[in-house]
Amino acid sequence: FPSHDTVMSFAAYLMMRGFKVLAANKLGKSYKFIIDVQDSNGDRLMLDFVNSESNRFDQAVRDLKRILFSTDGNKCLVRSP
Repeated sequence: FPSHDTVMSFAAYLMMRGFKVLAANKLGKSYKFIIDVQDSNGDRLMLDFVNSESNRFDQAVRDLKRILFSTDGNKCLVRSP
């Protein structure tokens, strides 16, 4: 089952591609989006997302969050000047 970050990222990717969000709900710590993809192949859209620059960007953001919220978050890999 995909993480809530992945669900949010995929929904945003579909919006950027012009698909219409019909509904959005927060279910506890999870998200649910209903998006009109009637005339499209859902599996193909997911593959396009997985291989997209958008997904690589979102993964980098998740990695940065892991660094910040790790048990030793005071150790930063990149220091500002």
